[in-house]
Amino acid sequence: MECRPQDALRISLMQLPVGADKNENLQRVDDALTGLKPGVHMAVLPEMFCCPYEIQRFPQYAEASADDPARRFLAAAARKYGICLVGGSIPEQDGEALYNTSFIWSPEGTLWGRHRKLHRFDVDIPGTLTVQESQVVAAGSSGTIFQWGPWRIGVAICYDIRFPELIRAYADAAVDVLLLPAVFNTTTGPAHWRDLLRMRAVDYQMYVVGVSPARSTEGSYRAYGHSLVADPWGEIVVEAGTEPAVLTVELQKARLRQIRRQLPLAAALRRPYTVEQQGP
Repeated sequence: MECRPQDALRISLMQLPVGADKNENLQRVDDALTGLKPGVHMAVLPEMFCCPYEIQRFPQYAEASADDPARRFLAAAARKYGICLVGGSIPEQDGEALYNTSFIWSPEGTLWGRHRKLHRFDVDIPGTLTVQESQVVAAGSSGTIFQWGPWRIGVAICYDIRFPELIRAYADAAVDVLLLPAVFNTTTGPAHWRDLLRMRAVDYQMYVVGVSPARSTEGSYRAYGHSLVADPWGEIVVEAGTEPAVLTVELQKARLRQIRRQLPLAAALRRPYTVEQQGP
């Protein structure tokens, strides 16, 4: 039976292991959902929860229709457990294009929306990390918001968090919670993960929920882990380590209202700024 949020929104962050076998990955999710605490409204899975984050292998795991395994599983699981299920992301095939896509399912198992990752992860850190997601993945075209009860919820994926104008657009749309399925790695994670999520939460006065896979020693890409929730004051409400974990946290509308009242930034965020060079 659906548990509908009011002034409190209870979210479970599913930091799960991800291996090469899609069916095993889906079974891990089902096992974790079985153990959810009573009263959870929403569960959020990591980016690429059903396959390794190895971009050249994305096509072999890609899904093109609602009848494919991961999408069929997500719809059934949302309905079975009566929760909103944010399906991290999967490789989505749409014609000739392949997207990194998060599917959002209602407690009735209907598709509420999808977010296609806007910013491809193209980085080259010599001797440490080189990834060119754009070689395989097409870019999405817009941010994604859905309304559930009194909560306005936005979805972004991993590298999207590095682009403040995108998050500002969510703030302009009065988003309360930003969900961020992600696979930060062991190079950029220790340097930036916590700071980025805290900065976006403080700057745009929203909760930011980052969900990573658990750390794995398999494959060429190491997930950082450390799934966390940052509140609009920049405080870390909850944070995992590197091991598998399911973290459940209650987000409070009263906390949002208090901070937005004390620091009324919303109107100023929409102000158009200009910059002038003066002097020599």
